Amino acid sequence: MKYYEFHDKRKHTKEKKRNKVVKILSGIFLIVAVGIFWGFVLAPKSVVVEKISPISDPVISPVIENHLGEVLTSRLEDAFTHDAIAALMSQTLPSEQLVKPYYAVNRYVITFKSTDEKGEPITITTQYFIPSVTEETEFPLYVFGSGTTGIGDICAPSNEVPEEANWANYRAHMLAYASQGYIVVFPDYEGFNNPQRVHHYFNAEMESKVLLDAARSLYKFSEGELLHAKPTSAIFLAGFSQGGHAAIAAKDYAPVYAPELTIRGIVSYAPASNVEALLREAPALAPYILYTYADLYGKDVIDPLSVLNEKWTGTLEQDVTNLCVDRIYNYYGSDATQIYSPAFHDVLFTGKLAVEYPAFSERLSKNYVGMEASTIPQLILQGDSDTIVSAQTVKDVTRKLCASGNPVIYNEYPNTNHFTVRQNSFKDSLLWMQNIRKGKSPDSNCKNLFEVAN
Repeated sequence: MKYYEFHDKRKHTKEKKRNKVVKILSGIFLIVAVGIFWGFVLAPKSVVVEKISPISDPVISPVIENHLGEVLTSRLEDAFTHDAIAALMSQTLPSEQLVKPYYAVNRYVITFKSTDEKGEPITITTQYFIPSVTEETEFPLYVFGSGTTGIGDICAPSNEVPEEANWANYRAHMLAYASQGYIVVFPDYEGFNNPQRVHHYFNAEMESKVLLDAARSLYKFSEGELLHAKPTSAIFLAGFSQGGHAAIAAKDYAPVYAPELTIRGIVSYAPASNVEALLREAPALAPYILYTYADLYGKDVIDPLSVLNEKWTGTLEQDVTNLCVDRIYNYYGSDATQIYSPAFHDVLFTGKLAVEYPAFSERLSKNYVGMEASTIPQLILQGDSDTIVSAQTVKDVTRKLCASGNPVIYNEYPNTNHFTVRQNSFKDSLLWMQNIRKGKSPDSNCKNLFEVAN
């Protein structure tokens, strides 16, 4: 073999190898570029702040000219030291989300006046988590709606004991935010703690009344208590899953029902805004929905016994009023074909609900929240691996919020499911609220969401 022949072949071989390397590098670059694009569009920006600083808000208490929110009973239940809160945070938050507790926290249990769907008075139980201070200090409100816990009295959020049945470890969540300088208000929904009625699950009007009247109750409570912690006018409405539905609904109802309240922002974690979608994505929760909608709107609107698989109908009332969320998923399972009757399953999953069940479809639409135009900024925090309230459903809802003129930030977290999104977004939520309190104009990534959709 002549030298130049060998050299040419070697040169050709090198060129092939070089071309192959270029192709591989180009492919890697493309993957990285696409990943960066999607990350830029949907993922939260990196939070480097380790210290969430207290900020003074205007201390202008709203003038509440009615009995709603009037405190009926109150008691100091327990007190949590800095060390106790830090220990709870280290048990429930990822290491990268940990922050130092600024404040020890006192927990109060309160009952207050609200009103039901007919305008009749009802009593609501709430918990306050109030920063413990030795001199007068002002704090904003963080009013939180729980995710699904159940519909019977035993399932009231205030009854959660995480060591025995962990519904979401709400106490740790409330302490974490209160320790950062928020007065946290955490009410049980309507129907809980009342043997005369069940909690009416996913009813936007009553969820809204409870959250807004809970905020009113805190202001009235602070007037009669010699507390150093004072509420400012700033209110953040927040909620997880069902509570996200409640917080967004309260945003819609506030201008008419509680116009004196200053809502500065909405923080929703995996919000279940679309109840019809929830019937498809989390069928184990359908018995709660069907039972309470029949109880509230009437069996001529929806009769659970006619749309559920017959194996569930004989003990439906006993089951839904006694099974809390920690047991409901295992009891009913996730197979929609085993939960619904064949006929209703077909209707629900083939887009025929409005035709076959128009009254029920209309009630579901009535409780589809967030479509009212508003200038109140919203932060929506969603896990990409959520199988209860899917990321696709939440993005669809968010696009509708954007189309209605709502300023929205949508953050999607990788490797995050329904039950870890609150923990993985803790710092982001704190920083977002802090920026609003500093007077920064709220951002919106609505444009990016529409670009991804197209």
